[in-house]
Amino acid sequence: MTADPTLLLAPAPAAAPLTREAVQAYVWARYVEFDTPAFEVDEDAALALLERHYREHPIEADAECFYYGILAYERSFARPHLRRSHLRQALQAFDAYRRQTSEGFSWEPVDDRRAHVVDDLWPALERVVGTALD
Repeated sequence: MTADPTLLLAPAPAAAPLTREAVQAYVWARYVEFDTPAFEVDEDAALALLERHYREHPIEADAECFYYGILAYERSFARPHLRRSHLRQALQAFDAYRRQTSEGFSWEPVDDRRAHVVDDLWPALERVVGTALD
């Protein structure tokens, strides 16, 4: 007698109600800890939720805006037609986060992604700004 292969598969995590806190927990698990999140999240819906939040609340006043930046950055790979838009969102969030931290503070999950965003967007940014962003 052979084992039923469906019994060997781990059940898929259940979807959580889409709240900002749930999105933050998901982003932390998946993109900061590189772990399996405890629940599934529709990342496009999650990004839309954070976009709505930051239209109503100033990003400059939210020390947790890095979650938005990380998710926008990661979604830029899944949605190539929106890549530049997502990267601009990520840069805005990363820069807002950096302005809220102590001078000289560095955190790899933000700083590495921000460097990639600047490298990717640099030709367009250089035309607009004309100087380095660092």
